[in-house]
Amino acid sequence: MSGRQAEALLEPFARLVRYGDARLTDVEFTDLHFDHVLSTVANTPSPENGLRHGSTLWLSQAAGRRVGVAWSWAEIATGLPVISDLTSISTNAVLVRAGEELHPLQCLPALATAVHRTGWLDAVMEALGHPANG
Repeated sequence: MSGRQAEALLEPFARLVRYGDARLTDVEFTDLHFDHVLSTVANTPSPENGLRHGSTLWLSQAAGRRVGVAWSWAEIATGLPVISDLTSISTNAVLVRAGEELHPLQCLPALATAVHRTGWLDAVMEALGHPANG
């Protein structure tokens, strides 16, 4: 993979860093509506199996701050992308409950709920050049 391609695949995660931290409760986070910003696809399929991979970024607003979620995805069969690793969903949100920051593992239910509510699969399918599921 070229340096330019690697940079493109990491762009969703770099944007999260540029947005800065946004502190909100896990309930507030779960209630956010995220809009698609960017989905990337590696230009070169995997040499082992010809399958593609990439990343996607979704954005919302909370208290005047940008709140984003980004994650990597990979095809498990041609035209069938899945989230690469549910435990590596990234966000610039600092989730709190009762005034205490949540441990990253405690954030997983809120992150998974947010991802589930997006139209990420349609967005990635479009990036792959396949028609959306509607």
